[in-house]
Amino acid sequence: MQIFRSHLRGEPKPSSQVSGEWPVQSPVKPDQALGKVGFCYSEIDQAVEEAIKDGRPAGVFHTSGAGFIHETHRALMASKEVIYQWVADETGRTESDFEIEYVQTLLYLTSLTRELPSISVHDPIGVTAVIGSSIWPLFYSLQFALSNLWVGNPVILKPAERTTTTVLKFFELLRQVSPEWAKVQVLVGDREVGRRLSCHQGVQLVIFQGSFEVGMRVKQDTLHQPGKEVLLFLGAKNPHLVLREPNSADYDVLIQDAFLGAGQNCLSAPVILMKRDYFKAFIHEFHERSKKFKIGGPGEGAFMGPLGDPSHLDRYQKFIGISEREGAEIIMRGKTLGASGKGSFMTPTLAVFEKLTPEEMRKSVSLQTEILAPLVSIIQFQEAEEAIGILDRLSYGHSCGIWGDPASEWDLMGRRLQFGSIKWNGSLYSLDPWRGVQVRKKSGNYAKTGSGLFSQLTREKRIE
Repeated sequence: MQIFRSHLRGEPKPSSQVSGEWPVQSPVKPDQALGKVGFCYSEIDQAVEEAIKDGRPAGVFHTSGAGFIHETHRALMASKEVIYQWVADETGRTESDFEIEYVQTLLYLTSLTRELPSISVHDPIGVTAVIGSSIWPLFYSLQFALSNLWVGNPVILKPAERTTTTVLKFFELLRQVSPEWAKVQVLVGDREVGRRLSCHQGVQLVIFQGSFEVGMRVKQDTLHQPGKEVLLFLGAKNPHLVLREPNSADYDVLIQDAFLGAGQNCLSAPVILMKRDYFKAFIHEFHERSKKFKIGGPGEGAFMGPLGDPSHLDRYQKFIGISEREGAEIIMRGKTLGASGKGSFMTPTLAVFEKLTPEEMRKSVSLQTEILAPLVSIIQFQEAEEAIGILDRLSYGHSCGIWGDPASEWDLMGRRLQFGSIKWNGSLYSLDPWRGVQVRKKSGNYAKTGSGLFSQLTREKRIE
């Protein structure tokens, strides 16, 4: 059985000295082990010590990085099928799901190359710990690692347990592109490894991706280190606000944003606010389309894949019941697909709220929780102020889609709503990765992705 260990600058500890381990199993074929991950707590100190040695003055990499970016872009273009196989083996994601992450990654690299002259670099903050999530592990790990390298911050990347082997193999590929990528150390382990790394005295910056609850613990654990910067990317409950009658192409986008990746992405949109004029027709058409797409694993031509964590099956069913108790009509109820041991596959759920007040939105458990499953809540509204009142009570503030005429009075809604990004008449998955998002409310502490991230990775210095 293959054993996966941390990729550090120095020699890792012998495998006999592991502090813990877990089997690597695909959510598509949970009865087939893909290997085993072993980790050691002593590697945390080793990783930080090696990272400190990699520190450098601001701008050293910045002045000669264009060729490095081009080489990385070419390597990703040439290795697409291999990379997808890693993703498919460990996560069970479908080809259509992976394709969007892959395209967004290439767009980010292209934009970075184009925008190099406009990036200003101040003093590097220092050693950066990136605590990754299982959501788009390639796109975010590359973006966070590359932007830190660019400004001079050594990087220690701790991937999520469910995507550990994918990230290890991905950065192994990148190391063959350029020795610069060897300065990104991949430290594997459980949540305790992430906690200890975040609190380490040698780490000056923490970038955390994950749930609101775990993010708050990271924040709490680092309060005694006031000089440590912590950027939190904490999840989402994105809505689409539909102000006009949808056409066939609109339905395709709304279905995609609701169910691609089984609703487990921070760009998923599990909430749809529909104007009363079109509500009944929309419910009928959306319901019919939700019954027609294929659910399955890699290589099966499926649109929606499995839940990434088998434990979410029971959680999903629990939240269907919560939605119902909160006044929703369940017009399509999610069910388990396949026999035991054949994967964590579920059908979608549609929960319809014909009437919802802002106060009911504020108190709702189902509408205020990131469920990470294919459960979509559809809410009827009539007036603009009614819709704004409902969305203002939504506790997450990542992204929002608005379907209407940008030149009309509805444009004012986009200015008033408290989301890091507003997308007009399109998929949240097509947001410009270079312009990025600044996460708000429970989605994070105004941390930025894309071009805005660079300003949060350095410190300004004034010399007179």
